Amino acid sequence: MYQDINYRASGRSTRLLAYAREEHAIYIYPSNLGRKFANYKGYSDVEVMSYSEVLKQGLPKDKPYVIDDISTFIRYVINGGKLIGYTDEKDIPDIFKMYINLNNK
Repeated sequence: MYQDINYRASGRSTRLLAYAREEHAIYIYPSNLGRKFANYKGYSDVEVMSYSEVLKQGLPKDKPYVIDDISTFIRYVINGGKLIGYTDEKDIPDIFKMYINLNNK
């Protein structure tokens, strides 16, 4: 799974758009300005959905998708209360996977 955890204005959204294009995935953006943003960045060929479209239509079942700003998406979907924490799974770095595989042979 692709993860880009970085600061605001660091290029996360643009990198995610590039990944969506590469993987033929739907790019899910916080607002209805996602299409305008994708076009501005040169990704007019990437399919875009807003958070509100996802709530109305559901997540795509037949195509992969990427979500821009996952913590905002979670708060948007929950739509109430005050989310103050969550966990997420992070992949083990390849060097450790290689080490584990070598020692399990």
